[in-house]
Amino acid sequence: MLSRNHRLTVAAIAFLLVALLGLAVRSGWTAAVDLRLLSAIRHAGGASFRQAVVDLTALGGGTVLVLLNASVILLLWLRRERMAALRLLGIVLGGRFAVDLVKELVARTRPPSLDPGIMLHSWSFPSSHAANATITYLALALIASHGAVRPAERRLLLGLAALLALTIGLSRVWLGVHWPSDVLAGWLFGLGWVALTSTVPVPRR
Repeated sequence: MLSRNHRLTVAAIAFLLVALLGLAVRSGWTAAVDLRLLSAIRHAGGASFRQAVVDLTALGGGTVLVLLNASVILLLWLRRERMAALRLLGIVLGGRFAVDLVKELVARTRPPSLDPGIMLHSWSFPSSHAANATITYLALALIASHGAVRPAERRLLLGLAALLALTIGLSRVWLGVHWPSDVLAGWLFGLGWVALTSTVPVPRR
């Protein structure tokens, strides 16, 4: 586990990179690279791959994340780990609010989706799916790792959380609803948010 100072450093670097990406997006500097990457990712896998991508992207959607977080918060509450439950609630709600705030500040339009069945009206940068999935799955991995005895178990939990966030973010680009830089910013923001909020000590009771 990283020390408190290291986690604060990770948070600062991640948020700085999000800010720089936001400025680059507003200035149009990422447009050419985004377009090339979007085209390359969208043509990967073929039509038969679509259902798997839809299933993956649902794991970062509001319905799944709300149910998952609510279940863990309820479990922590019933185990009388109420401060941990309240911190998890604060992390996910605060992160969601912060992501929405950044969206309004950058105000980037979404790419022209090739799927007529997908209709989204919110701003594109950063990707809410990528950010909120990163926040939720990393936070839950940290909670689960508290009971892990061996460092390898902690690394496995964090690795699985990172893999979930990675695939969910890529699914948004494959579906054509986000530019690649949106997803990168979402991952960075989620990482920074969890690193920052994990520095707050929480009593077990």
